[in-house]
Amino acid sequence: MKKNYKLVNVAILIPTCNEEIHINRCLSQLKVFPSVYILDTDSTDKTIDLIKSYNVNLIQHEKKFRSFAQKLNYGLNFLYDNYDWVFIIHADELITSSIKDLIKKLKENKYKSYSAISVKRKLSFLGKVMNYGGNTTDQLRFFKAKCAFYKDSEIDEKVELYGKNLKTSCEIIDYPLNNYSVWIDKHSVYSINQARKSKKLGFKNPNIGFIQNLYEKSPLFLRCMILFLFKYLICLGFLDGKSGLAYCVSHNLIYRLMVDVRLLTGDTKYQNNIKHKILE
Repeated sequence: MKKNYKLVNVAILIPTCNEEIHINRCLSQLKVFPSVYILDTDSTDKTIDLIKSYNVNLIQHEKKFRSFAQKLNYGLNFLYDNYDWVFIIHADELITSSIKDLIKKLKENKYKSYSAISVKRKLSFLGKVMNYGGNTTDQLRFFKAKCAFYKDSEIDEKVELYGKNLKTSCEIIDYPLNNYSVWIDKHSVYSINQARKSKKLGFKNPNIGFIQNLYEKSPLFLRCMILFLFKYLICLGFLDGKSGLAYCVSHNLIYRLMVDVRLLTGDTKYQNNIKHKILE
């Protein structure tokens, strides 16, 4: 039977920096896709050597990016001229069969009326996927060429979209293999960016939601206690067992306490070089 659709090109973009612990697993799950691009900056571990074992394209950028959003935009612009769609996945993430099915439909041009597609991003913590606690989010990860770019932000990059977004139930899983010490180190840096972002928000910001506004203007230290109880009890985080408790304590108490301490003391300056600001 003759196909009545135009086949479109889909590229997969993976931003990396020192991902030797994840890169083999990441690329192994993408072997069936012909157009995989690695955008690497400043890797000093074995990431580059490991990449050479796979049939993928390596983009190395010597100039430091101002932010992670700038890095992602560089990768998107690099690919937009030659591909109809770009899918962004991080080295520590897993794709599911639903993502593979989505890419197949994209190639069959079944989503030509949309400019971006969002997927469900689930979290894992110390080897267990979190199914409760309100930790699954919708994230834009598929972008039609020249229809979407990232806005520069201290944390949680936002997408500027020109056109319609299709929300799907397709899942990716954030599944880092690092130990808890690495989580603490990364979130110490995240807390700087979050504190800087909070300072910019002020008492009330019309560009964020009601819940976030309420959190931002609540008393320091008390608000993270309330957030922990909300996530662990109301959002059923306790149903994830020991891992659910560990995650709620770590993310909603320890991390948020670090943010509040930085806001209280004014300790929001980056140390070492700007690479820590990129937060990969």
